[in-house]
Amino acid sequence: MLRNLTVLIILMLSVSILATGCSTPSEPVELTYGGNSQPEEDPTEPPPPTIGLGLGDVAPDFTLPDSYGDDVALSSLRGGPVLLFFWATGCVYCEEQYPRMQAFHEDYADSLTVMAINLDDDPQLINAYLGDRGLTFPCLVASGDLQQTYDVYSVPHALLLDDEGIVTFNNHPGYLSEVALQEEF
Repeated sequence: MLRNLTVLIILMLSVSILATGCSTPSEPVELTYGGNSQPEEDPTEPPPPTIGLGLGDVAPDFTLPDSYGDDVALSSLRGGPVLLFFWATGCVYCEEQYPRMQAFHEDYADSLTVMAINLDDDPQLINAYLGDRGLTFPCLVASGDLQQTYDVYSVPHALLLDDEGIVTFNNHPGYLSEVALQEEF
């Protein structure tokens, strides 16, 4: 009797296993979340850059008027490196950096866009100020929003972006040497 019961239990277990299917899928299972399929992640691929101001981040896009009233979008400057130079007319330390920015603008005109961003003045004053000093790099007129977005609370301040808009330098422009600039190219 015990033997018959054991055989019966084994038989029932075998039938239940066969009925429910105990196999390994022959194709990879696609993970879903809420019914939406999720792409498989390639662990060898680096994650895409985030928008931000840290090294390796994509600089936040903006559109500002230049000192002549024409709108310029940062994204329109992609395709080559861009040096953003935040400054103000009353800044003594900015005055020390103008010759360097002008030299970068002239020496690397074919491979670098130097874009000054003034934080405190009206366009006529900016144009007169630049003209009096023989500075020819273009200048945008910023709003307080951009200053906050870019965390610029003291000037002068510089950001170097590569041809895809990724931040490769974010600091005082005095620390951006010509050697470092050449290495970027």
